[in-house]
This record gives sequence, C-alpha cells and structure tokens, in this order.
Amino acid sequence: MLLDWADAHALAKPIRTSVFIQEQQVSELEEWDDEDSASLHVLAFKDGEAVATARLTQKGKIGRMAVLKAHRKQGIGAMMLVKLIEVAKQRGLQEVKLWSQTHAQVLKSFIKNMALQHRVMSFWMPGLHILRCGYS
Repeated sequence: MLLDWADAHALAKPIRTSVFIQEQQVSELEEWDDEDSASLHVLAFKDGEAVATARLTQKGKIGRMAVLKAHRKQGIGAMMLVKLIEVAKQRGLQEVKLWSQTHAQVLKSFIKNMALQHRVMSFWMPGLHILRCGYS
C-alpha cells in the first residue's frame, strides 16, 4: 500500500520504532526527520497486520526500510523495493539511492538479481553504505 505520511504515520511509526529505535538503538532525533512528510511510504501487510515499511523521497532516496523481526527473510523487503523502484521510474527518476547497513546482504543480492547498475559509497555513519542505483 502506498501512502503519504499523514496516512502512513499510525502504521509505519510503530514498525520503525521497533526496528530502528528499540532493536538498533538509533536515537529518536535521528529516526524522525522532515523527509517523512514529503516522502511516499510503502506499507506491507500480512494477515491484516502492517509488518514492514519503507519510503521514497522526492529526490529518489529509498530508506527507512523496516521489517518486523518475526516477518524477515520472507521477501517482504524485496517486494517493497520493487514497488518503490517502479514508482521512481514512473516519476521519471533516472536513479535511486539506497541506504543499507554493511551487513545487509539481502539488499546487495537484490540489486545483483535485478541487474541494476550500482556502486557502493561509504557513508558518514560507521557500518552504513549508500548504494546508488541506475536502471539498466
């Protein structure tokens, strides 16, 4: 489901709080930013429950991807990426930027399987990479 922040907030915020703030110890100041209100948000549901979320900013950055622990390794993240890349293409964006933790092999495998052009750039925060992807 694709939503603006006004409609996504009530469902996405608990997921991101669980994954980023509680599990990964990201500070609330870092997690909540002004990009949310200007971004398109995707929510994934399983058995009527919101279990995952991600966002696409107006500049083509896909981020804040979070899947509840009990629902990981089921392809939900990949489905959200496919949808957001599809939307980015429809919006005329020539590339998307994906932020990933260095251990997120799923993202690297996804990019390879999708035959996207990519290069990895280090990001300022230890343990993170930015993957900038063009469409092939």
